[in-house]
Amino acid sequence: MAAKAGGMAKDLALVELETGRMNLVTVKGSLFTPLGLVTIEEKDIVYYSLESGNYPKEIFAAGINYRNHSLENPVLVVDANSWLKSNDLAKSVIFTYASSKGDALEAQLFLPANFNRTKPEKLPLVVIPYGGYINEFPKSGYFLTMGVEVLTSLGYAVAFPNTHGISSEDQTDEYGKLQLADTGLMLDELIKEGIINGQKIAVMGHSHGGAMAYYYLTHSKRFCAVIAINGAADWIMQAELERMTGLPGAMNGVPKDIPQKYKEYSPLLNIENVNAPLLAVSGEKDSQVVPQNARSIVEALKAAGKQAELLSFKDEGHLINSPENRKTFWDKVFLLLKEAFK
Repeated sequence: MAAKAGGMAKDLALVELETGRMNLVTVKGSLFTPLGLVTIEEKDIVYYSLESGNYPKEIFAAGINYRNHSLENPVLVVDANSWLKSNDLAKSVIFTYASSKGDALEAQLFLPANFNRTKPEKLPLVVIPYGGYINEFPKSGYFLTMGVEVLTSLGYAVAFPNTHGISSEDQTDEYGKLQLADTGLMLDELIKEGIINGQKIAVMGHSHGGAMAYYYLTHSKRFCAVIAINGAADWIMQAELERMTGLPGAMNGVPKDIPQKYKEYSPLLNIENVNAPLLAVSGEKDSQVVPQNARSIVEALKAAGKQAELLSFKDEGHLINSPENRKTFWDKVFLLLKEAFK
């Protein structure tokens, strides 16, 4: 038995020790994480999950059909959702969609506890891009996931999409463009499924996700509000500093070698396309993504007569750690979303 990483999932295979021949075990769902193998009464049993991250967690057990190279008779043996389902908390599901590369990607989708897709009114959506393509969703202790329950209690859906990102072998070029294409396909599917309102979509991101939030703001008109936290807005300046993975690596070059490409991609140089309000958040002690990013794009947008607000924390670095600052941050977010989702 062997497990091999394959895109967003791990492929489970049967290996013949004598020949080394490998046969893939087929399972339902593209996000498959094998956890262990035991033998009970001469029957091999695989324990696995069809999700990643730590919230929620369901573990299945299934026998191995060696003739067909498949799993059979799956049984849910650990249901961490049972307590969640008994409370008025967000529903969490793994939403699978086809990517711009033609493979399957997933999003961790949170829905209000009382959501019913048969209702005519569809949900506003908050998209939270993050590291991407790492087969692991953000942990529940992450400061952005801490707001999920409040967001869903307000009647919003929240999606953490896995896109081809900075840890993907496909990310050697087109930083931002690739992620936006994947995210757009996810949005199309959510609209098609009758889950979200296509006119009420906001994006909120931190770090790499913040850079994506700025890119989405300036390269798409699908979003009605954008919140960017410690993200790169001036890609030329940030790439020259070489302090983050995506810049210049995922642009396939430094600004002096491909100036036209940076002009096309850098959010700061494309503000004429902006049609949504922006909340730009920065920690003044951030040494990875310099605070000037947020200041520069807010000043440029205001000079162009567009709606933008700067929220700066003098005592924060790359994360928002202080409880007081987190409250201030979320209060601003909730106000912006309330106005945008009218």
